[in-house]
Amino acid sequence: MIYSSQEFEWRLIGAKGRKGFYALYRENGVNCAKIQLSEKKIQDIHFDTVFTSLFALERHMIKRDSLILHCAYTVYKGKAILFSAPSGIGKSTQAELWKRYRGSRIVNGDRALLRKIDGVWSACGWPVCGSSDICEAEDTPLYTIVMLRQGETNHIERLSPVQAFTKLYAQITINQWNPAFVQRAMELIEDLIGQIPVYQLTCNMTEDAVQCLEQAIFPETNTVEDDIDL
Repeated sequence: MIYSSQEFEWRLIGAKGRKGFYALYRENGVNCAKIQLSEKKIQDIHFDTVFTSLFALERHMIKRDSLILHCAYTVYKGKAILFSAPSGIGKSTQAELWKRYRGSRIVNGDRALLRKIDGVWSACGWPVCGSSDICEAEDTPLYTIVMLRQGETNHIERLSPVQAFTKLYAQITINQWNPAFVQRAMELIEDLIGQIPVYQLTCNMTEDAVQCLEQAIFPETNTVEDDIDL
């Protein structure tokens, strides 16, 4: 439950599937907030997403022109590739396939902070890793974002700006009750997709999925072998 004035915000915070609230977030000033916890209700809560929500980080990061994306954040050849989709679709699986078959590194298994630094969009570390237990503090130039969809065979297509906007918006943490937040987030997403290619990968859980994506985003690695008569 959210209560707000023109300047400040108060949040009663609960967890899905649980009764009542376990915390109160109350802003006392521009750079000051007080957090109160119910000792009884947090005894069996051990999830990082639950506790980081106490700090309303997305509210403060949007003021710094930054977005929080639900994704698996991997680094390959010094570039960030982000796999994004609703929970259970296979973000971690695709990141692991790239690690196994291409030697990429997983920086975060569940979230990345997207920031425009000196005119360049970067993927940054974030203190939430979900069930992956992979959570590093690392900033990397953002190369591409891949929206995932499960399928028996592998197929990739580059999304149009409208398609990319719709899918990204659904996976970014946005305070829908705050019109200023929504407006700024939409502006940032538009800027992001104007610079960063967004693909949709329909995929299975084999190396073929890696090859399909690699051929699309790294076309320079594709080789053509010619038959030569000696």
